[in-house]
Amino acid sequence: MEELGDRPSLESLRRAADGTSRAAVTEHYGFSSWSALMAEAGRRLVATEDLHQWFGAQLNNEVWRAIDAAAVSPGSDSDDKDELVYAAFASAHHWRQIGTRANQARAEHLISRVATIVGLPDLALRHATRCLELVEAHAGEMEDWDLGFALEALARAQMACGRVDEAHETLQRARAATAAIVDSGDREIVEGELAREPWFGMT
Repeated sequence: MEELGDRPSLESLRRAADGTSRAAVTEHYGFSSWSALMAEAGRRLVATEDLHQWFGAQLNNEVWRAIDAAAVSPGSDSDDKDELVYAAFASAHHWRQIGTRANQARAEHLISRVATIVGLPDLALRHATRCLELVEAHAGEMEDWDLGFALEALARAQMACGRVDEAHETLQRARAATAAIVDSGDREIVEGELAREPWFGMT
C-alpha cells in the first residue's frame, strides 16, 4: 500500500469526482472504502497542520478584537475579564510551542495589555518586562515596530503600578522608537496604540 502523500496529494484525492476514480484511488492506497480513506486523510491533515500556530493566531485575533471594541474594562463582569486573560495566556502558550521569538514577545505584550485593561497591574508589569527582554535579546529576529510596542506596554504597566517617573521615561523611549519605524503604516499603528487609553492619568 502506498503511503498517503503531502497536502497537495491529499487535496487531489478530494477532487476525485466519479465513482470509478474514487474506487481506483481507494484501492491504490489500500483502503476498504472511500470514506475510510477520507477519514485517514483528514486525520493526517490535522496531524500535519500546525494547530499551535492556528490557535495562537486565532486567540490573538480574538483578544485584539475585544481590545479594539473596548469590550472589557476593570468594571466588567469578572467572568468577562477572566475570559480575556485566559485567551491571552492560551495564545502565548501556543506561540511558545512553535512560534518565533517575535511571536513570543508579541504574546507577552498582549498579556500585559490585557492585564492593564482588567486591572492587574503587577501582572501587566511582569509580562511587559518579559516582552522587552525578548525584543532586546533577539533584536535581529524582530520587526522595527516591536520595540515601540514593547516600550508602550512597559510604560503603561509602570504607570498602572504607580511608578510614574519610570513610566514617563519609558514612554519617551517608546515615542522615539516609534518615530524610527520605517514604514508609515506600521508607524501609524503603533502611534494609535500609544494614543489609546488606559494611561492612568499620564499625558
